[in-house]
Amino acid sequence: TLDGFLPGMPDFPYAGEITVEHLLRHRSGIHDIQIVDLFYVLQVLLRPYRWWTPEEILDMTYGPLPILSMSDMEFIPREPVGEPGEMYHYSQPGYCALGMIVEQATGKMLADVYDKRIIEPLGLSGTPLPREDDPLYPSGYTNLFGLLGEEKVPGDSLIDSGNAYVSSAW
Repeated sequence: TLDGFLPGMPDFPYAGEITVEHLLRHRSGIHDIQIVDLFYVLQVLLRPYRWWTPEEILDMTYGPLPILSMSDMEFIPREPVGEPGEMYHYSQPGYCALGMIVEQATGKMLADVYDKRIIEPLGLSGTPLPREDDPLYPSGYTNLFGLLGEEKVPGDSLIDSGNAYVSSAW
């Protein structure tokens, strides 16, 4: 279970019930924050050259969501989309958890595991899993208005997202 592999994730709802199979099949109940959570998208786009760790992505997934009010800062917890195994729901944070599990089980960085077990055996030369100290990848652009659900927006809607989306999709 998630809490068995990653005991530092006690705040995750159903952590004692979410299995690796649930994570692999996107049936964990962990909601997806990438692209659909406006608070998360703004965090990433406001800091395009920041490298987000998988731990930070998971913290944002069920951590408190700040909402500004007239008087002070209030916090609202986020909820899972369902119970583990209940339904399919794409979850990038679930795959971040899987990467962390691979690192914990192998004692190696996920990028090194990918290199050794997948990328090198297949002879792939342009398919790396980026590391924090790698140079900026040229694919760091985001269609902000596409993220916000707009069909067509006049003008250029591409925004430089640097390594922010590359790292957060880890």
